[in-house]
Amino acid sequence: MAAGISAAVCWSFAGAASAAEPVVADAPAVPAVEADSIPAAAIRPDVPTIVATLPAGTVLFVMLDADLSTMTAKLGDRFPVVVVHDVIDRDTVVIPKGAPGYGEVTFTTNKGAFGKPGIIGITLRQMQIGDRQVALSGRYREEGANKDGATAATMFAVGVFSALIKGKPGVIPRGRELKARTGEPIAFTVGVSATPPAPIADTALLVEPAPAAAQVPPTAAPEPPADIPTTEAPTGGQQ
Repeated sequence: MAAGISAAVCWSFAGAASAAEPVVADAPAVPAVEADSIPAAAIRPDVPTIVATLPAGTVLFVMLDADLSTMTAKLGDRFPVVVVHDVIDRDTVVIPKGAPGYGEVTFTTNKGAFGKPGIIGITLRQMQIGDRQVALSGRYREEGANKDGATAATMFAVGVFSALIKGKPGVIPRGRELKARTGEPIAFTVGVSATPPAPIADTALLVEPAPAAAQVPPTAAPEPPADIPTTEAPTGGQQ
């Protein structure tokens, strides 16, 4: 009897102890966050913008994109050029390859008598970088082949007929590379390279074909008029 009472008392104390013990709920799991979903600003501090300047007089090379000749060029004519190589400063492309520009014919004389050659002078004017117009600097002169030796011999032999001997025209062919310089300083953002221009579509493909002429049904030829009887003139032997 005493043993039963003792067991009951122990069970009641054990139950009370277990009831008094706090119950801790499981903490909710923290979802994993992928590194790609974290904004860059949260990973690294903002990089300050640095503006630099490409000085005026920086050397670059451009290529003539048209033939020039003293036979056809006139004073003031413009001609196209394109930049041959990227111009890089501080690991940034400031002037991209393919940037378009133009120059101007500033002097021209055609081939003349007595073996005088044709001479053409040109000046580089401007190039396009994105939406900016930037001045170019560079002057060139091309002179045709001279005929001085042949002219002197002919003058001695036949006199004034040597005037019929003429020099050759001055020609600067398309594809000729010309050394140029920037005509003004160019401001740029370090790390932000200038993009090359979009390729120009073939202009021949942009020309719409002329509309075909409307087909006009052939007009039926008018029927010849009915034969009109003719009266023969009486002959002289008939009365």
